[in-house]
Amino acid sequence: MTAEFRVLGTLEVTARGQAIGLPAGQVHAVLAGLLLHANESVSVEQIARWLWDGSPPSPGRAAQAVHLVVARLRKALGEANVVATAANGYVALVRPDQLDLLRFRELVASGALAEALSLWRGPLLPDVVSDSLHREEIARLAAEHRRLTASVPHQLPAANPHFVGREPELAALSAAGPVVVVTGTAGVGKTTLAVRWCQAVADLFPGGQLHVNLRGFDPRGEPARPEDVLRGFLDALGVPAGQLPSTVDERAALFRSLLAGRKMLVLLDNARDADQVRPLLPESPDCLVVVTSRDQLTGLGHPITLTTLTPDQSVAVLARHLGHDRVQAEAGAVHDVVARCAGLPLALAVVAARAATTSFPLRELADELADARLDVLSEDDSTTNVRAVFSWSYRQLSPAAARLFRLLGGRVVDVHSAAALAGADVRDALAELERAQLVSETAGRFGCHDLLSAYAAELPEPGREAALDRLLDYYLHCADIADGLMPLPRADTDFQLRHRPAETPPLDTPEDAMAWFDAELTNIVTAVDTAPTHAHQLAQTLSRYLWLRADWLTWLRVCTVALPSTEGLPEPRLRTLFNISAAHHRMGDFDEALRWIERALPVSTEVSPNAHALALSSMGHALLEQQRYDEAEQCYREAALEADQPGTEAVIRHNLAILLGRVGRFEEAEREFSEAFPLYEKADHHIGVIDCHCNVAEMQLSRGELAEALDSARIALDLARAHGSRKLEATSLELIGDALGSTAHWEQALTIYEELQEPEADRVRAKVQAERKV
Repeated sequence: MTAEFRVLGTLEVTARGQAIGLPAGQVHAVLAGLLLHANESVSVEQIARWLWDGSPPSPGRAAQAVHLVVARLRKALGEANVVATAANGYVALVRPDQLDLLRFRELVASGALAEALSLWRGPLLPDVVSDSLHREEIARLAAEHRRLTASVPHQLPAANPHFVGREPELAALSAAGPVVVVTGTAGVGKTTLAVRWCQAVADLFPGGQLHVNLRGFDPRGEPARPEDVLRGFLDALGVPAGQLPSTVDERAALFRSLLAGRKMLVLLDNARDADQVRPLLPESPDCLVVVTSRDQLTGLGHPITLTTLTPDQSVAVLARHLGHDRVQAEAGAVHDVVARCAGLPLALAVVAARAATTSFPLRELADELADARLDVLSEDDSTTNVRAVFSWSYRQLSPAAARLFRLLGGRVVDVHSAAALAGADVRDALAELERAQLVSETAGRFGCHDLLSAYAAELPEPGREAALDRLLDYYLHCADIADGLMPLPRADTDFQLRHRPAETPPLDTPEDAMAWFDAELTNIVTAVDTAPTHAHQLAQTLSRYLWLRADWLTWLRVCTVALPSTEGLPEPRLRTLFNISAAHHRMGDFDEALRWIERALPVSTEVSPNAHALALSSMGHALLEQQRYDEAEQCYREAALEADQPGTEAVIRHNLAILLGRVGRFEEAEREFSEAFPLYEKADHHIGVIDCHCNVAEMQLSRGELAEALDSARIALDLARAHGSRKLEATSLELIGDALGSTAHWEQALTIYEELQEPEADRVRAKVQAERKV
């Protein structure tokens, strides 16, 4: 008899299409655990831990009890039984067509993520009662599901409901090859066409859809950098922050490898040139890339040139907005309106938005457009027409909405940053601008087309400079709050704001802080680039966030740009030099890290002896990575003598101990570790104490002192749990596993590493897999 088993939801067993009822409690738990380890031998001791939550009775009684539970399970399954006796335990022998978990893993391995994820029926095994099983096995599988769910992105924006026509271009898109380039003049509807087609075919790409605005012709700033775009794509594809490569070439290679054999749709909107696009192209023939640009991008892909709408198509667009009856009743006026809009969908949308919210005749609207055209004459007739539409729509705005439009100047904002810009509540004004099609809203953020951005920026507004000051203070205030929520230590800050924001977004948890930085990163980096008054403070607030995101390229760029603004300010300058050195260090360029810390040394003497000690310690760390051990030791020892704060001296002695252990001077290393512990405790630096215990355990393991290493790791584990450090809890569990050769501890560590998306997960996973093969 062929039975089917399902664990990706509630535990279900069927045979010949009929459900098999199983006794609840221990029988349920044993079958679930064996199926989660399908075709792998599971020891009696492991099963006992599942049944008695890590505290089984004596070995003899536990083994007898497990045998009785398995006997009950086999009896309940009857002819559908798949539980066999194995050496020291039991095994569930099933094929992929019998167990949804095995089918899920096969599909994931083949790249069919959407089909794999469709096998999940809800929360994982909520009907199984076993804290140990949920903690050790089910949590790890749930983390895998979360990671894979996050790695099937669906980023396409919503299609325009007023889209009409363009049948030849839609057909051309359907017939094109793996890369298609939609080109045409500004405002002609390239993005609208591309989004409409991509939405229509999205189901053909179960691997997901990626979208980015490359800001190729943004009047306010530089086009998006390929390395930044790839960071966003890799994050959307589930790449943990710690595994994000540093260079654009490495990121592009990882991006291509992740998309190999995967059916994905990529929309690269508003590209500047081919150089911006090339690193973003996958090599898989199963992927399709749609690029939009004002430039031809010759040779990049199959070209589709989008021209302006014909008069009939323009009338159809207005009819979709205003209704066929109204358009037919005022055909003459509609003809004039269409002529003024030059066949540009953007201009038609702005006019239609205004006409849809007023009751005056379309003839009056056409006359107003004609008057507006006289005010904005230029050499290019189509430019004159579209600017006339903008001017006319702008003049219909209320004073508050018109002022906000001028101040926005094309910025992408949320209601809070827009309020800071305007110095007032802007919800009504934003709603009015959105109704007028002068801004559009996506996921709570408001922006507008490049043509509208340029037009808004050209309008005279005497309050722009003051508004920018308010906006910069808003970013600094919120970034300071968010930075304070990061799970990393930081020094106290005292930023002097001239304009304290009247409202801010909810920033209460580390998750809130990370999400806010994710959304505002582009704006903050732009502020660092263009506002020297706030540059080094904003760079400071970004440091912990970029560290956690492992975005070393952005960190390096931001700090390098901010450095000139620290001239004459020793403390900010020293901090910025430290950060530039640290970014190079994390990118593996130890020569550059050393060069920048050498620049920091004379500055550190201007700040304090303790700052000089930190600089010497950083130099020692760079020398250590270059295996220049004698020079590194000299730096550490000199730094320890100069440090006048217990926390600083603790870090220095800790690093010196690691160096001494690395070169085999274990007794000296033990002395330095013993010096570091009380200094960490005096500084109330709990994480340092835990990390120190972990490093002691590592050194003891390297010397074969397994019992001592086990004691050190257990102390670290207790402290990590007491202080809520999940990363060091995982490290401690891994070390305990190393000391005991315990797969169970490695699996617990693996669960945490995967939940935190830490790169150490790969190392521990390899240990678990190697042990299971033995």
